Amino acid sequence: MKTILLTLALLLPTTALATQEEAQPLNVTEFCTSISKMSAKIMEARQMGADIVDILPLVDNRFHPIVFMAYEVGLVHPEEHKQIVIKEFANHVTVKCYKNFS
Repeated sequence: MKTILLTLALLLPTTALATQEEAQPLNVTEFCTSISKMSAKIMEARQMGADIVDILPLVDNRFHPIVFMAYEVGLVHPEEHKQIVIKEFANHVTVKCYKNFS
């Protein structure tokens, strides 16, 4: 249960940021930056062992593919490797985001 609460705390602020951007004209840099942060938090929750069924309701349906991508990556050990996987996953998603706008 502790993992679920921490996951909630990690995801909700970024999800709200991504939703707020809909009301304003699209700024690609800001949008992709928010996607990058959200993807890092999703992978962090994944690496903490959170269940996908607990993550999906916290993320807007448009971003479910990012959750699915994160859960295709296995859990890694030790802790230092988790941080590398989180960073690399966020970078991968960010590149895809920018490529969609170029």
